[in-house]
Amino acid sequence: MFPKLNNLVSQILDYKAIKFDLTDDNTFDYQGIVKYYGTHGKLIIWSGGSDCTIFGKPEDNYKFRAWHDLHHILNGYDFSQSGEYKTYMSQMKDIMTYADSWPQCKLFGRIIDIEINGQVDYQRKHGYFPEDQRAFMEQQLARGEYHDAAYI
Repeated sequence: MFPKLNNLVSQILDYKAIKFDLTDDNTFDYQGIVKYYGTHGKLIIWSGGSDCTIFGKPEDNYKFRAWHDLHHILNGYDFSQSGEYKTYMSQMKDIMTYADSWPQCKLFGRIIDIEINGQVDYQRKHGYFPEDQRAFMEQQLARGEYHDAAYI
């Protein structure tokens, strides 16, 4: 859906030398990923739920998760709603550093806001995350609902 965002995420992973392992175990909580990172020097990323995302290929979704979780770990932000919002804000700093232009910063900010905060809001209201994340993104983009990170 957003190949330029995928390219940007790959660029950030390469620049920051972020490494990760995949697991089908979805029981890792915040403390679990912190411990794994401390023990192995790389992230542990859940491989499930990656078939219908905005990133197209599961591999690109894994990369986004790695970049996202690194911000959780390095900043001490847990998986609470507040922790997710702070992680999104931290990722926005990367976007502003690596994006090609201001319009690209705003677009990518809008996309990851929906990807992170929009899905957290959805989960809080419904008790589960959207199964079709691509359709969820399209609906939210069409509605224009997102937190405007342009003030960062």
